[in-house]
Amino acid sequence: MNIHKSITLVLAILALGAASLFAAGNTEEYEMKMTAKMPSSGYFGVMIADFDSDKADELSYPYGIGCIIETVVPGSPAEEGGLQANDIIMGVDDSEVMNKDGFLEIANELEPGQLVYLSVWRDGESLALPVTLGTRDSSDMDVKIEKQVRFNRGKSVGYGGGGWMPQWFSTDLTDINDLMIDLGFRKLDDNGFLMQGGVGKGNVGKGFFIGGQGVSYTTEKKVVNPSDPTYHTWLRYSNSMAGVTVDKRFPLFGKLVGSVGVMLGVGDHLVEITNTNGDYDWTDLASGDNTNLKLSRSYALIQPRAELIYPLLSWFSIRAEAGYSYGYNGGEGWKLQAGNSEMYDVANSPNTNFQGFNFSIGPWFGF
Repeated sequence: MNIHKSITLVLAILALGAASLFAAGNTEEYEMKMTAKMPSSGYFGVMIADFDSDKADELSYPYGIGCIIETVVPGSPAEEGGLQANDIIMGVDDSEVMNKDGFLEIANELEPGQLVYLSVWRDGESLALPVTLGTRDSSDMDVKIEKQVRFNRGKSVGYGGGGWMPQWFSTDLTDINDLMIDLGFRKLDDNGFLMQGGVGKGNVGKGFFIGGQGVSYTTEKKVVNPSDPTYHTWLRYSNSMAGVTVDKRFPLFGKLVGSVGVMLGVGDHLVEITNTNGDYDWTDLASGDNTNLKLSRSYALIQPRAELIYPLLSWFSIRAEAGYSYGYNGGEGWKLQAGNSEMYDVANSPNTNFQGFNFSIGPWFGF
């Protein structure tokens, strides 16, 4: 395995591992007892929470704002006002409720005895329910503190993940095809080729994701040597790129999320040519007419790109990416690798480019 394919594999494994850490620790719970004096704000008598996408789908709720009522306290102002478990609170009077914290901020400003109208979603329709706030006394209470990463429908940019990456790479293959034609092979598709590999990333905060990806392409061909039919010429061409990625995600509309970012890494062209008649003699291996050449040209790579991701489930999405890969090699021509791993310049070889548009669409395990 050459060094670039090793980098491809290592980066993919590291990125997927990091992403799985972000995805795995979704819920941690801590419990403690404490004595708290309840504030003098108005009392509704409900237990509320943020909701996830599955719950929103279950309740046919199409919006990305609000909080859900988990429990209504018997005999409370909320019960008298007609509120029920699984009602989604969208607003209080003229104030829109974005989430659980937003509702609590509004509720803390209300006074006991105040009449408010709650906009709630129930059974596929919006209702306006009047609630006259009550008063609660100071008391000792058990507090359960829950730390949770939630899939917030319509607002979250996700937590990360990974998946298989098929990528179409449209690059200039003129130099490669000229060599293949000279050796008697049919040329590659001038429009590009399909690379495959892996990609993964994790959320490091404020919508930024760090990860890695690696893809490669390989084709093998074999023809009869026209100058000596007892010999066959065998050729393998491969192309690979891998690197570290940094992306900034942002919500677009509905569940669709976009991102812009860049990959920094390495890329290469590799060509291996073998000319053989299959006649090998242990006592004459060094002086035989069978030959094997390994040619390469390597690059430092930068790849700006944009991404769209659409979650189908809380753990599975469809991901599309488009970008432009640009490779830089400060040297002249190709290199030949000898058996001792030393590299030699190949005279009169071209300064083959490594650049072009790339496009990918595939499955994404995570969000």
